[in-house]
Amino acid sequence: MKTKAGIGIAGIVLIAAGTLSAPLAANAALSQCNTGKACGWLNNNLDALLIERGSNTAYTSNTLGDANDRISSVANRGSKDMGWYTDINLQGSRLCNNSNSYYNSVGSFNDTFSSIIVYSNAVTC
Repeated sequence: MKTKAGIGIAGIVLIAAGTLSAPLAANAALSQCNTGKACGWLNNNLDALLIERGSNTAYTSNTLGDANDRISSVANRGSKDMGWYTDINLQGSRLCNNSNSYYNSVGSFNDTFSSIIVYSNAVTC
């Protein structure tokens, strides 16, 4: 019984860790997002790509069009940090997405993003 309980607790810890930002790894859904881009998905776990924006240079999108308030998971496949903002024009709360990392779930930011920025410096977050 102790072994089963130990595996169960370890599994819960691994599932909880999946909601944190992770370095890019082999993930089929990431292939939907081109290298150098920032992407947002409709569902958790990088499912149903909604938006692909930005580049490896400084970039700002003050609105997200049809993806506005619909994003549940994000990836930054670029070489510079970026920020996802809850309001248009880079206002409101920010989720910082480091270069070459992703969030399987954006947690309390679910369905709130309205603008993004790719920073001009490699490390801003």
